[in-house]
Amino acid sequence: MKEYSKWKSGKRFLTAAITLSLLGSLGLYSPAAYAEEDFEEYTGSITGKEDNASEYVMAHITKDGGKNYKFTDDSLIKTNQGVKVGDLDYPVNIDASGHVLKFYGHVNDKHTLVHAVEANSKKGVTITAKKLIIDAGNTKSRAEGISVGGQGGTNKDAPYRLTINGDTDIRAHGANYGLGMYLCGNAEVTVNGNVTMNTHDEKNPWAVYVENDGGFSYYGGSAIYAGNNYELQLGPKLTVNGLVDLKVNANGVFANGGHSDIYFRGGNIEINKDNTKGYYALLAECATTTMNMERDENKVPVRAGSAKVTIKGNVGASAGAINVAEPEPYTRVNLGLATPDSSWTGVAYNAFKDEGNDAGGKKFFGEINLWLQNGASWTNEAWGEPPDAYFGEDFSESHLKRLVGGESADKAGHIFQKPGEDEDSEGINIRVDDYKGFTNVYYGHKDEKPTNILGGTFTVTKAQPGSGITLITDSKGLNVDSSKAADKNLASATLNALANKLFYTAYKNGETNLAGKVEIAEGLTSSSLSKRMEDVTFKESNGQGQYLYTPASDIPEEQTETAFTDTITGVKAKDMKYVDTGVRKEDGTYKFTKDSEITVAAGGPAVNVEEDVIIRADGKALKMKTVEGSGTVYGINQSTAKKAEITAKNLDVEVTSTSRAEGIHMANSNAAIRPEMTINGNVNLKVSGTANTLGAYIQGNSRLTVNGNVTADVDGHNGGFSYYGATGLYSTSNMGPNSMGADITVNGNVDLKGKAHGIFANAGGSKVTVNGGGSIEVDKASTNPYAAIRAEDGVVNMNVKLDSSGNAVGS
Repeated sequence: MKEYSKWKSGKRFLTAAITLSLLGSLGLYSPAAYAEEDFEEYTGSITGKEDNASEYVMAHITKDGGKNYKFTDDSLIKTNQGVKVGDLDYPVNIDASGHVLKFYGHVNDKHTLVHAVEANSKKGVTITAKKLIIDAGNTKSRAEGISVGGQGGTNKDAPYRLTINGDTDIRAHGANYGLGMYLCGNAEVTVNGNVTMNTHDEKNPWAVYVENDGGFSYYGGSAIYAGNNYELQLGPKLTVNGLVDLKVNANGVFANGGHSDIYFRGGNIEINKDNTKGYYALLAECATTTMNMERDENKVPVRAGSAKVTIKGNVGASAGAINVAEPEPYTRVNLGLATPDSSWTGVAYNAFKDEGNDAGGKKFFGEINLWLQNGASWTNEAWGEPPDAYFGEDFSESHLKRLVGGESADKAGHIFQKPGEDEDSEGINIRVDDYKGFTNVYYGHKDEKPTNILGGTFTVTKAQPGSGITLITDSKGLNVDSSKAADKNLASATLNALANKLFYTAYKNGETNLAGKVEIAEGLTSSSLSKRMEDVTFKESNGQGQYLYTPASDIPEEQTETAFTDTITGVKAKDMKYVDTGVRKEDGTYKFTKDSEITVAAGGPAVNVEEDVIIRADGKALKMKTVEGSGTVYGINQSTAKKAEITAKNLDVEVTSTSRAEGIHMANSNAAIRPEMTINGNVNLKVSGTANTLGAYIQGNSRLTVNGNVTADVDGHNGGFSYYGATGLYSTSNMGPNSMGADITVNGNVDLKGKAHGIFANAGGSKVTVNGGGSIEVDKASTNPYAAIRAEDGVVNMNVKLDSSGNAVGS
C-alpha cells in the first residue's frame, strides 16, 4: 500500500470484503466480491467540472478540465449523488478499466433524493469499469440507482446519453419510489455488459424495493424504468447488450409512455410473488419492452434470440398511460423463449379491448407477443395477484396477440395449463389472436375422474398455414394399455374432453390452417413418453375441438358368430368385425373355433392379404363364398410379400362371376419378392365364370402350397381365349422380359372336373406338382380343347418321385 503518498493526496481507504461468484450458466455476477482489497474512498460528486479543491483533482483522477476521470484502483464513491453531470458542452468520460467502481448513497431524509449516478448531458457520459456497483437507499424519500433525464428535462431536440461499458450491479430502495434504473424523457442509455439486481441473500432477497411496501400501486418500484416526459411527450431508449439478473420486490422492466423502448438480450427476472402491488416481470404502457428478440432496422421483432431466459412474474400490456396527449398509440411486449432451458411462469395480461381503448376520441391498442420454441416452456398461472386495471379491462385471461411456436413438431414449445385455486375453478384461459408453428399444451386431470380436465381453455382466433397444436394429459387414473372396452372408452372420453379445451375460431369461417392432436402421455413433462395420440376435429358451429370415436366393446375370448360378410385383410382397423366377434386375437391371428362361412357380395374377395394373415380353423370347416360379381372376382387374393397361411379341416372357396372368376389369385412380376400362401387342410374350389375361369391362378414369382387334398369344379362356360380360358390348377409366368414361372405344390390327392383343364403349367418354367394321385375329368361337351393335364414351357408332375432337383425319377 502506498500509504504516505495516498494520504498526502487526500485519499482515504475503505477495506471491504466482497465475494465474487458466477450465476449459473449466465455468467452474471452476484453482488459482491472480491477477496479483501483496499478501496479508495471518495465523498465528492463527479460533475464533469474541474474544481481545484476537488479530491479528484488532488488525487490526479480528473483530466482535461473535468472531461475525463481516470481511476487506477478499485474505488468507492460514497455520497447520495456519486455522479452528477449536467448538460455540459462536452462529453464526460469516467474510466475505471480493469477496476471496480462502486457508488454508495444512503440517507434517511425525506427532503433528499438519492441518485447514485445521474447523467443529464446531451454530449453524453461514458462509464467504463470492470464492474460498476451501485447501492442507493433512502428510508424516507425517493432513491434511484441510475438516473437519466426527468420530468423537468427540456432537451426535446437531442437526448441525454449514458453509456456503460462493463457489468453493472445495482441495489436501490426508497420510500414511495425505489428504482434501480430511472430513465425519463428524451434519453438514450446503452449498457455494454450484464445488469444484475440480485442480492443472492435469502434473508434479504430483494435488490430493489419500496420501503414498507409503499408507493402508488405498481408504479413505485421498478428494477428498470423508462418513462415519458409529459412536457416533451418523449420517452427514453434503453439497450442492454447483455443479460439481466433481476430479483426484486418491484417491477422487473417497465417501459411507460412517449415511445419508450427497452431492449435486452435475456437472463433472469424474478418478482416477489407475495407482493401487494401487482408488480410485473415485463410491463409496457404506450411503449415497447422487448426481451431476447432479434429485430430489424425498424426495431420490429423478426425471430427469437438464442439467450437463456427465466422469468417468474406476470407480463403486462397495461392501459395506464393512455390519454389524449399521449403520442404512442401502441403498447407492446415482445418475449422470446427459444432454448430448452428457458421458462416463464406467469400470465399474459393485456388490459386492452380487441377494438382498442378510447381516450378523448383517440384509439390505443395493446399486444403481447410470444415466441415459444425449441423446448422452452410457459406455465400459465398467476405469479401473485394481477393488479387492478387503470383505464383498461380487468384481468380475465392470458391474451397473446401473436404466438410463434416451433418450426416443426419436434421443435415445439411447451405450455402448462394449471388448475384454479379451488376444485371448481378450471384455471386461466389462453387466447391467441394469431398462431403460427407448433406448440404442446399440457393439462392435468382428476385422478378419480380423468374426463375432468384441469386448466383453462386454449383459443386460437386464426392460424398461419401448416400450424399444429397438441394437447397432452397424463395417464393417471387411466389404463391405456388395457384391452378392456371400459378402459379404452374412458381413455377415448378423456381425449375428447381434452380436445374440448381447444377452440379454433376461424374454422367456422372455413379456415383450416391448424391441425390439432390430443395425447395421453406417461406424465406431464415434456420428456414423457406418449401412450396414445389421436387427431382433433373441430365443430363447424363454434370451432371447438373434439375427438370423435366409436365406443369399444369387450372382445370375447371365444368366437361368437359363424356367418361373416367382411373381407379378412390382416389390418386390424379394417377387420374390426373379426376383432369384435373374438376371431382376431391380440397377436393378429384369426382363430375360428366353429364351422364358419365368409360370404362377400359384389365381387370382393373373402381374403385380401394386406398384412400378415394367419387363419387357424383347426378341425373346422371354413367356407369362403364370393358371389354376384360382374367384373374380375377372386375368392382369395395374395399378391404381397406378407405371410399368408390358412389352416382348416376343409377350406371351401366358391366364386361366381358374370366375367372372370378365380378361386385363389396370386400374381407377381417382382423378382425381389415372392408372395407365398400355405393352406393346411383339404381345399374345395368351385368357380363359375364366363371369361377366364380358374380354380387357382398362380402367376409369376409366386408359390402356392396345399398340405391336403384339392377338389375343383370349374365351369368356364367355354369362355375366355380358346383352351387358355379355364383351368382347375393353373401355374403361369408373368408377361415381359423378366418372365418368371409360378409354382403350385399339392401334398395330397386331387379331384378335378369341369369345363376346363384339370392342370395347366404354362410358360416360364412354371410348375405344378401333385405329390399324390386322384382323378381328373374334363367335360366332353366342352367346345374348347381342354386337357386333363397340359404343359407349355412348363412342368406338371403327378404321382411321381422327384429327385433333389425336382426331376421325375420314378412312380
